[in-house]
Amino acid sequence: MTYTVADVIKATGLKRRTVQFWADKEVIHATKGTQEGGSGVHRSFTRNELIIACLIHPLSLGWRRDQTRSLGELKELARALRNLLRLAVTREDFDAAVAGNGQFYLILTWVFGGGIETWVGDAKDHNSFPGVMGRLEELSGRSEVLYLNNWLKPLREM
Repeated sequence: MTYTVADVIKATGLKRRTVQFWADKEVIHATKGTQEGGSGVHRSFTRNELIIACLIHPLSLGWRRDQTRSLGELKELARALRNLLRLAVTREDFDAAVAGNGQFYLILTWVFGGGIETWVGDAKDHNSFPGVMGRLEELSGRSEVLYLNNWLKPLREM
């Protein structure tokens, strides 16, 4: 199943121009046949790209809801999320969060000097983040946490 720009807008609350800009700059990837389809061809997106848009949106906002991430940072975040969604076990966690099952969190750590480390797990399973806190103590960087069930809730009806 694919999703339209209107679906991305509905799921994220973003403005049309932001969705188009992110697709133009390859923060989110339209399907191959629609990315550069030309006049009259409307972009479509996979479910994974819709999930990525739903999660990039809150990560792009500052505490005053202003844009605080550079385009490069948004692309790096999207790449990290794509890598997570390729893993079967993580994919199952994302699907459960979309369905409203469990209490799934995403922890992203921006490692100073390069890279993003990610963890996904169910807070009901106290072993879902093994070694995360210890790893965070080792890294020089900053972390952000998203409650996946909340940010992916709009996908339940899609």
